[in-house]
Amino acid sequence: MSGKQVTKKMRKNNNRNIISAKYNLNLKKQGFFLMKNCEKSK
Repeated sequence: MSGKQVTKKMRKNNNRNIISAKYNLNLKKQGFFLMKNCEKSK
């Protein structure tokens, strides 16, 4: 494997990690809002 291929692969993995991190953060935020709304409706 050449250096260019390695950096390309790393960049791809990095992007995937960033996307999944953002996705997880959004899920946490949604869960938090859902919990708040449930408490309000009680």
